[in-house]
Amino acid sequence: MMNFIQGNPYFETGDWLIIIAYLAGIIVLGVWFGKDQKSTRDYFLGSKNIPWWGIGFSIVAAETSALTIIGVPGQAYGGDLGFIQMIVGYVFARIILAVVMVPHYFKGEIYSPYQLFADRLGVPARRTAGALFLVSETLAAGVRVYVACIPIRLMLGIGILPAIVLFVVLSLIYTYVGGVKAVIWTDAVQFGLFLAGGIFTLLYIPQLFDGGFNEVFAKAHQAGKLAWLNTHFSLAAPFNLWMGVIGATVQVMSSHGAEQLIVQRVLACKSVADGRKSLVLSAVLIFPLFLIFLLVGAMLWVYYQQFPMAIPLPESRPHVPADDYVYPIFMLTAVPNILKGFLIVAILSAAMALFSR
Repeated sequence: MMNFIQGNPYFETGDWLIIIAYLAGIIVLGVWFGKDQKSTRDYFLGSKNIPWWGIGFSIVAAETSALTIIGVPGQAYGGDLGFIQMIVGYVFARIILAVVMVPHYFKGEIYSPYQLFADRLGVPARRTAGALFLVSETLAAGVRVYVACIPIRLMLGIGILPAIVLFVVLSLIYTYVGGVKAVIWTDAVQFGLFLAGGIFTLLYIPQLFDGGFNEVFAKAHQAGKLAWLNTHFSLAAPFNLWMGVIGATVQVMSSHGAEQLIVQRVLACKSVADGRKSLVLSAVLIFPLFLIFLLVGAMLWVYYQQFPMAIPLPESRPHVPADDYVYPIFMLTAVPNILKGFLIVAILSAAMALFSR
């Protein structure tokens, strides 16, 4: 094993030990929460005894995935902070859902949103909604899993297919054994880890410049990297306020109000009040989370204007731009050992939260 560890020039034994400890801990956590399951209700609803704040953390972790930890910094690295306008719709939609939809999900013992569709709209509606969810989520998951495996590929120096297989197997273990309770609590832990990773990077990069925060933000501002508001309605612009107010609101009302991914977590709440609080908490958390990783991307652009990139960026692929590699490359090559291990764990946390969907 020591030869394998030493084969990566950017990793030391301590980094690998941190990653191995994290993976082992997540699997043990899943097994621990699965040991007391005695019924279908325990498996799918967590016995309805999970606190609302844990479910709120889980909602954010589930919707975030590695696309936020890797892709959002890539957005700011290649552009600016304009993506933050999408958060307006993300917040509006959750408030609407908390008021309108959550009460319907607590009328009787419901295990799935599609059960409610069948009761209200008939079995054909349930089948159609379920099929659309499976198709759309399968297609989206392909891109998300690919992006999630970028750091694994860089760490191990292996092809993307072996990285995907390794990642999927590890994620399935705790999800299958532990049920929704294991998923929610591991999500909550993983949310804390990748949030801590983003905050650390935000504080660490300015320390590499003589002028600290002032120098980094001044250079980012001069380059237009801190621009965030675009009020012009345009179908060609990547992000604008109207896209956030209209498009993001509709998108999140669909994903958080009618899809298994989020609704399953809300159904695990004890009551309507707790379900509402979990959604509102996720609305409160989502803005600072995205802002942190957008600022990380802007700072990475400033950093790589002054320091050479140790690993060349690969060519872009469909739906996976080369800029998505910037943050993992920075972690591997510009962060001290041990801390590097913790940051890679942050990405793995977001990646595994994705697959526990």
